[in-house]
Amino acid sequence: MTQSEMKERILECADKHPGKTPSYIAKALNVSKGSAYYHMTVAGYWPTTESANGGRGNPFTPIEDARLYKMSSAGSNPYDIARAIGRRESSVRMRLYYLASREGV
Repeated sequence: MTQSEMKERILECADKHPGKTPSYIAKALNVSKGSAYYHMTVAGYWPTTESANGGRGNPFTPIEDARLYKMSSAGSNPYDIARAIGRRESSVRMRLYYLASREGV
């Protein structure tokens, strides 16, 4: 399956199952979680306006977003950024995807 076909299948499934997590979509389509998270985030399906964990999350602050952008632009990888700001690498990676999708990158 090409990347284009995978993206199409992921977004089609997300349309048919609104509110489902990228993990759910990935399992349903037998694709990687990373691909589902990426395509759903860039397309605006994820993160949703409602927290997937019932509001128990720790939202990023504008100051953290600025630091993420600065460090990422300077060439730091998500692992190094996560260590510097005290977050999980997966959280940093998803936030970077989200910020990129908002900028139209």
